[in-house]
Amino acid sequence: MDRAMHWTRLLESAIERPCWDRPLVCDGLPDNSRVIIIGENPATEMEKDWWTYWKPESGFDRTAFMSDYQEQRRRKNKRPLSNTRLRLEWIRENGVAGVETNAYCNERPGGAGNGVGNYAVLDLLIRNMPQLVAVIAHGNVAKAFAAGYQFPSNVKELFELRHFRMESRAEINRICAEIKAMG
Repeated sequence: MDRAMHWTRLLESAIERPCWDRPLVCDGLPDNSRVIIIGENPATEMEKDWWTYWKPESGFDRTAFMSDYQEQRRRKNKRPLSNTRLRLEWIRENGVAGVETNAYCNERPGGAGNGVGNYAVLDLLIRNMPQLVAVIAHGNVAKAFAAGYQFPSNVKELFELRHFRMESRAEINRICAEIKAMG
């Protein structure tokens, strides 16, 4: 079985169809990534089924997602990128491939409250990404998840940060340099 079909089957075991939440965002297949970035919850509500962006032959279509994400924000008279999304883009600009996910997968501006847990997806990702070398947990909810999780030995570093919206570009660049140096 090829990698893309393998990932499709894995994700189908943890993500319902249709899925109106946002369990993860990446570029292509999750195992192309070296880092998982865990936040609390997505703040921008999307109108499309998450599976719209997943292609069984190639993985997650980040380009289509970002186009829809920015359109959704424009409709609500918001900047094209949230403060958190801006920091996620800085990671990409540093050449660090990452899977973006959250402790809760449902979109709720201002916090998840009674969020829909994303723990099955987080565990699935962490256990099936052999190139994973680092985890970035930002915000109290993500840090609490990470503190109670037994990461596999390939994870060399856990970066526990305050919420991304408060982190500087210099701090994001420093973390990316450390991840890239992990080989």
